[in-house]
Amino acid sequence: MPNESKVVQIGSIHLPNLTNDAHFMYMKDVEKAMKKDKMVDTTARLKTAVVALGAAIDEEDEYLILSKKSEYTDEITAKDSERDSIFRGYRTAVKGMLRMPVADLAKAATDLWQHLKDYNIDPEMQLERETARIMNLVDDLNTKFATQVSKLGLKPYVDALKDANDKVNELLNMRTEDRAQQIAGALRKARLGTDAAYQDAVCLINAMVIVDAEKDLTPLINYLNANIKRYKEQVMTREKKDDNPSGVGA
Repeated sequence: MPNESKVVQIGSIHLPNLTNDAHFMYMKDVEKAMKKDKMVDTTARLKTAVVALGAAIDEEDEYLILSKKSEYTDEITAKDSERDSIFRGYRTAVKGMLRMPVADLAKAATDLWQHLKDYNIDPEMQLERETARIMNLVDDLNTKFATQVSKLGLKPYVDALKDANDKVNELLNMRTEDRAQQIAGALRKARLGTDAAYQDAVCLINAMVIVDAEKDLTPLINYLNANIKRYKEQVMTREKKDDNPSGVGA
């Protein structure tokens, strides 16, 4: 019987620590490597295990896509673009009035320009953050700065911006309440299914290198171990530094 201490086997990796995207890519890498290996292709039990892994990955992919896009995504994108156009129009109008020849009007424009600078709204910023800032900005324009807005004839901009921003906020809330929890739960379940199929294939390969010396699985094992090392050193390390990881926690 061969010396088991010298047998090269597939190492371990803590799969729950991978983000959803990294988990999917890791599994695809593993499946691709296993499908290409000649020993796997000529060993019925291994081939069956890899087919099962592929089916689990496909199911995970379906929920991964759903988790990134809902039926509201396109509508939110369109309404956000409309809102940003109105905001840019308002900002341009205020800036254009800073050099008004009438002192009172120029002072009103200066007040509104400083107000814009204070909020520092960037149409490219994260959606929820932009929505909250515009909500507060519009509220100010309808209260504290209502006189300046009226003097400069900017009320149509303010009303349009409020309507567009309210619609974006409504759509964001609908998307959050939509199927977020259902999809997240289904994705977690699919990941666990993929993990189980992966472990079945790994355990089978690790057992075969001990009991079936005729099956040379060393090249495959070396590749998978190198891949595990890469994910541990590069992917997982980077994800730990991420302030807002999107993956399933440990």
